[in-house]
Amino acid sequence: MLAQRTLSLAAGRAIYAYGTHVPDLTKALPSENINLSAKILPLRTVVTVDDSQWSKEFLHWPQFHNGVAAGLRISPNNQCSDSWIDFCVPQELDPQSGGILLALGLNGILKKLPLVHWYRFVTQQCDLVNVGFILGAAVAYRGTKDIKVTKVLSVYIPALLPPESASFNHSNAIQATGLLSMGLVYMHSCDRLMASIMLREIAKHAYTDPSTLDNDYEGCALAAGFSLGFMTLGLGENALPVVDPQLRNKLHSLMTGRTSEEATSSINLDVTSPGATVALALMYLKTENSRVAEGIELLETRPYLNYVRPDFLLMRVVAKNLIMWSTIQPTSAWIDAQLPDFLNEDMADESATLDAEVCKQAMINIICGACLCIGLRFAGSKNPTAFQTLLQRLDALIKDLNLPGTTPQQRVTKCAIRAGIDVLCTAAAMVMAGTGDRELLQRLEQLHHRVTSDMAYGNHMAVSMSLGLLFMGLGGYTLTTSNEAIAGLLCAFYPFYPMTTEDNRYHLQAFRHLWMLAVDSRWLMPFDVGNKKPCRVPMKLEIYNDDGEGKLIKSIKLDGDRYWPLSVNMLHDGKYQNSIIKSGVIFVKRKDKKKSYEEDPYGKRNLTWK
Repeated sequence: MLAQRTLSLAAGRAIYAYGTHVPDLTKALPSENINLSAKILPLRTVVTVDDSQWSKEFLHWPQFHNGVAAGLRISPNNQCSDSWIDFCVPQELDPQSGGILLALGLNGILKKLPLVHWYRFVTQQCDLVNVGFILGAAVAYRGTKDIKVTKVLSVYIPALLPPESASFNHSNAIQATGLLSMGLVYMHSCDRLMASIMLREIAKHAYTDPSTLDNDYEGCALAAGFSLGFMTLGLGENALPVVDPQLRNKLHSLMTGRTSEEATSSINLDVTSPGATVALALMYLKTENSRVAEGIELLETRPYLNYVRPDFLLMRVVAKNLIMWSTIQPTSAWIDAQLPDFLNEDMADESATLDAEVCKQAMINIICGACLCIGLRFAGSKNPTAFQTLLQRLDALIKDLNLPGTTPQQRVTKCAIRAGIDVLCTAAAMVMAGTGDRELLQRLEQLHHRVTSDMAYGNHMAVSMSLGLLFMGLGGYTLTTSNEAIAGLLCAFYPFYPMTTEDNRYHLQAFRHLWMLAVDSRWLMPFDVGNKKPCRVPMKLEIYNDDGEGKLIKSIKLDGDRYWPLSVNMLHDGKYQNSIIKSGVIFVKRKDKKKSYEEDPYGKRNLTWK
């Protein structure tokens, strides 16, 4: 149980230590090993886990995440070259090397690697090296429609291969990576061919007997849904004439199982619904299209509880409200308004015991979906109302963990509660990203120390990533809410986490690192050009809406008489303004015969004082 928690830490450390290391180009990239030893108190005996009891693949994904954490420590202002990349990656590639390659792609460093070096990585036997490289390359070249990346990715997508070509028999993990990577490369493009292929991939196994399919086939459909969403991101109705006039109706049918034509067999919604829901949400993101939002049905009447899986309700609430972006309110009243009336009535009626647990499962998922919307809407804002609302809901679910779970339905409810806690932890951490808030830290510490048999690997991963968000980049970074950022956050914090280290059934673990698309530098460091050192200088920031996001800052002005006056109009889109937002450095010069604030904090000395 303790090993499960230890193996999940790297996913959070990648966020926590982001951009904090300037690499020495004469040395290899340093990385921490996974330590599976524990000290048993009070005897202080060190016990090490015997890893021979696990399968060979059990440690592969934790090692992959460990490689990502090592690579994402590299500062964005680096001088890394293609020769350094070749120097850092060993000849014998392993899962950790795959993680490093993904991190280099997320940082944009992989674009410096010449095409001739790509062959070495795409021909590896290790699946995780392939996953890391192609996903990293796709992130580095996102939105470019780059032809060389397209050719490489086409090898991993059977639908893009010629009919007479030999099958490469790639695993579903590699195929899912190829599908989502193509969406990143063609982001915002509305490419008709690629979009039609992704739609076919969502519906590929709609009528197939699940017993005849390989493991993790559901993940391919979800990856195709994200890919289609990336290609049509925020374009709404404008995407239909370019891609397919019936695209919206087809996605709605795959989401709900309802078709205008008489079908001989029913659609397997377990496969198609998650991907179609995500694609619809991203396609109409922030468009305020009420017609599409109203078409995303939750529960019209009580009998629908027998036909709609409770976890589907969570994503439908998210999709509905991401479309109606401006209507998201950070209040408990807004969250409760998402619940159908009959659910509130059934929960209030103590005599309605027949489906009480089913109603509770539906209610938990709907509430958690609404809370995730608040987390996305107010990501990086430190909005006190949103944070307190999420904190109250988190406390309520933590309290519900102590409820008895004796019957099968009660045990299912407890699983829904644990999944809901994962969602609420990440939602609250999104709002307070980079702040180190003590209230949230106390809750996360409580969950971190909860090492019990019912805490799965994915539960620990969600807590670890939440802790990483809370101290993102050691407090120097937070999140932004652009369309690309919201898409990346939804993919990284997709609300259903793996049960074990090898679990990629519904969502590939490599996609958990796409939070990088939402990173926003939110620190400001005065740099004295006289002594070439960082310094302390009082400053005044004029901002919009009490939000420190770079694009919402009106002006930066030095406050005090020890340094030469400086006022930067951030409303002007110039090179200096962009440099401040990107690097966080503002250059200042101290006046002659003036002490620095480090030497004289209160202004009681002068240069003649000894």
